[in-house]
Amino acid sequence: MFVERRTKGDSARKNTRLTEALLDGVIVVLFPEGRATDSRQISRFHSTMLQPAIDTSAVVTPCAITYQLI
Repeated sequence: MFVERRTKGDSARKNTRLTEALLDGVIVVLFPEGRATDSRQISRFHSTMLQPAIDTSAVVTPCAITYQLI
């Protein structure tokens, strides 16, 4: 689910959908950074996207994904 940050209210609409998915038992993977980077720095996290996990008492497992060119 892509959140269009420039569209007012899109985060709230997507949070509603995420809450429904979590309540239905769907496993959700969230990239709260909001953009792809070259991994040299971490972008600002959009913490509001974690609200559905809080509201549904979902288990949150933090992780990081990195890529290495060989």
